[in-house]
Amino acid sequence: MEDVVEVSVDVPATRIWWSSWAGETGGELVGIAAGSYRVRVSERGRDEGQDGEFADGLVDAYLVQFWPAPAEPDAILRVGSQDAPYWHREWGSRR
Repeated sequence: MEDVVEVSVDVPATRIWWSSWAGETGGELVGIAAGSYRVRVSERGRDEGQDGEFADGLVDAYLVQFWPAPAEPDAILRVGSQDAPYWHREWGSRR
């Protein structure tokens, strides 16, 4: 994976929904009980995804992993794309 970040989240005791960036797909996130979690998002093809935003077929891919853990500061574990520094600088830390 080119880019990897981790954040802490508190999952409420209600149903959780996920959605793709533009809302084309989504659904209920099942198997995640209420509690404190660490979430790791790994990505590959980010620059190609930005360049080929309207391309047919898969250009970039993301892996989202959850595990029970106490809250910790957000962490940037790996930066390999040219696009990631912008997002880390402009949107990276919760304000």
